[in-house]
Amino acid sequence: MYYMFSALALVSGIMVVSSRNPIHSVLFLIFAFLNTGGLLFLLGAEFLAFIFLIVYVGAVAVLFLFVVMMLNINVEEQESKMAMVPAGLLFGGVIASQLYMLIGNEFPPVSLELDNGFFNWSSLVETTGNIEALGMLLYTQYLVPFMLGGMVLLVAMVGAITLTLTDGHQGATPVLRQHAMTQVNRTIEEAMYLRDTK
Repeated sequence: MYYMFSALALVSGIMVVSSRNPIHSVLFLIFAFLNTGGLLFLLGAEFLAFIFLIVYVGAVAVLFLFVVMMLNINVEEQESKMAMVPAGLLFGGVIASQLYMLIGNEFPPVSLELDNGFFNWSSLVETTGNIEALGMLLYTQYLVPFMLGGMVLLVAMVGAITLTLTDGHQGATPVLRQHAMTQVNRTIEEAMYLRDTK
């Protein structure tokens, strides 16, 4: 798993700087972050792995993607959409296999064995992992700051989408907007008219 994660991280990093399409570069950057998070998870640093995924994948990479969307870069697509299906299936299979290898393997069951009349009670102690302890603390004591942080990210996302919908770019398609007061104040003469079909 170490060689697989590190090889995919290196290949994704090379593809970030060698891809001509900026959107593809951002997607490869997200894939590199995912593989680096997998490496941290293998090291036993679950907290760092999940913080790495949340901060870098959820914030930095999405911010890059919003910037690419806002710049309205016209990229000439040389291949059709169907030509990207094998690449999508390949990356989907790789990510599914990584998730199966990380999560699908169950831990061996605890065996109740007696060794010379001595019972090993330490094998029955339920230890709380880092992620479970962090979740209990985050969703109980720090619930309000956590929800406020989510609201800030939601407002930022809505603001970025609103900025990308403006029709200030040259050659961009005008955005259809609804004017409620104009529709309410419209009279029947403005709404209906007769046309001679001859």
